[in-house]
Amino acid sequence: MTSAWTSRAQNLPHLLSAVLPALGLSVILMISLPVAGAVPDGGSVPGSGIVWGPWITGTSANGTFIHVKTVIPESVMVQYGPEDWFEKTGTYVYAVSDNRSTLLHEVALTGLSPGTRYHYRVHAGGNSTGDSQFLTCPVSGRISFIVYGDSRDQLPLTDQNVRHLLVAEHISREQDVSFVLHTGDILTDSGNPDDWDRFFAAGGVMLANTTLVPVRGNHEQDSPLWEEIFGTEPAYSFDCGPAHVIVLNSNDNVWNRLGCETAWLSEDLMTQKPWKFVALHHPLYSSEEKHVGGWKNLRDAWEDIFIAQGVTAVFQGHVHAYERDVSGGVTYITEGRGGSPFYALNGTKIPAYKASRENSLGYTRIDLDPARGVATFTVIGVGDYDDDGKTISTHSPQRTVVERFDLPFPPSQGTSVNSPDALPLRKSPVFLSGFKPFHTPVF
Repeated sequence: MTSAWTSRAQNLPHLLSAVLPALGLSVILMISLPVAGAVPDGGSVPGSGIVWGPWITGTSANGTFIHVKTVIPESVMVQYGPEDWFEKTGTYVYAVSDNRSTLLHEVALTGLSPGTRYHYRVHAGGNSTGDSQFLTCPVSGRISFIVYGDSRDQLPLTDQNVRHLLVAEHISREQDVSFVLHTGDILTDSGNPDDWDRFFAAGGVMLANTTLVPVRGNHEQDSPLWEEIFGTEPAYSFDCGPAHVIVLNSNDNVWNRLGCETAWLSEDLMTQKPWKFVALHHPLYSSEEKHVGGWKNLRDAWEDIFIAQGVTAVFQGHVHAYERDVSGGVTYITEGRGGSPFYALNGTKIPAYKASRENSLGYTRIDLDPARGVATFTVIGVGDYDDDGKTISTHSPQRTVVERFDLPFPPSQGTSVNSPDALPLRKSPVFLSGFKPFHTPVF
């Protein structure tokens, strides 16, 4: 994907990794000093600074991308380092700049260690953010991740800085989260900068401290800005520890070429990873009163593949409620409780139905434990609203459990081979040290 703002990140971490042991501590301290002219955290230089972010995408075992939007076109620098060093010294080991005078920035951090927490901050002009952190993916072992979606607002009925803010604050307090998967409809009008302002304001702490895995919803389907902001195309896959995650584009503007995406999906699911998860916006199964049953065209195209290839769970959005359905041994989780106007489920539920929660805000946490051979799903409530959908009736304490269930390690199905190569999402920078970028199907 050609991007006007893709960074030309330096390979400083690789050089440092090679020479630091030989050069010693004094060099580390020199590199870790704050940038000349930087203002202490919370300072301000008029006409400069960051208006969106930071936010994190594309994290693997060996790298990640830090994004910001600046007030004026200028280059940015990211200082970063492993948590053990930061806790001892309060400083950062490495620094990398995009060296581009632009508004939207994507800075690649490479040569990272698997399963490691890193601290970082971003400098723009004479301003700097506070300290933030993220986890790289482990090669194997336990991982945890969050699923939520449909955070768009509908002024004046709902506001991201009220409903989405509540959900994002609860998610930001979750511990040891490798990534947050958003099931789509991030905002109402993806071409309206004001909508993006509210999204980044409401999700600020969460977005700065864990990797966001975005799904493209119908409210973003025609927006090239979505790809620029998140640095990814609408369909891609990645590995994190024992999990393989596939994000699909289910919008109606790709239905006439659904066969291409289906062929890629079938091939990409042939992986050695024990847990396979799929995420898309439109639900294959749903009891929502306007679309009882779900999206049959997607079910006809993809359900048999999910069953044959041993998919553990499918994460869906679009319906602004929580619902769990099971069909063909595959669990379907609709998570649309990120703050959008509430949708009602039909009084008579579909045959696949297992559980639901309406008129509520919340998210689902998934903990994968390879040693026990189970994936634990914990459905969390953040708040409940009256039937009018306007008045919050209950503010839930942190980690208020709606339901919890385990899914066992799935049986081996399909052909276990390494995932096929696909086109890398970004043409630059070139990643070293085994970094595996997200992949996209060729349409």
